[in-house]
Amino acid sequence: MLPKRGRIFRNGSGDNAPRLVYARAIRDALKKEARSRPHMLKRIRQWTGAGERTIKNWLDGTCGPRGEHLLLLAYYSDDVFEAILTLTERDRNIAKPKLQIICEEMTRSLRVFRDLMEDER
Repeated sequence: MLPKRGRIFRNGSGDNAPRLVYARAIRDALKKEARSRPHMLKRIRQWTGAGERTIKNWLDGTCGPRGEHLLLLAYYSDDVFEAILTLTERDRNIAKPKLQIICEEMTRSLRVFRDLMEDER
């Protein structure tokens, strides 16, 4: 087991910038969302089922959400979804039919994640 000393493990190239850019973009999107909604930490916990410390790390920008947490955040938060599109340099004006297919696929994926989370309880 590694000692907890607050070290950041860098990727293979030794450059940690992409990970920090990602974490900060998600942080900024969540904080933008928080301006319009009170009690954001509690709301994010309801959306994702993530722990309080994990969510605080997202809000501090020290690390970003992974996997199903990122999908759930993008599903519930337009600001996070927008940040993902910006980070991936995707066109925001995706053709409507294509966007509808993407939304349907994300909805199906989220149902599967929710079912799995409920089964674990």
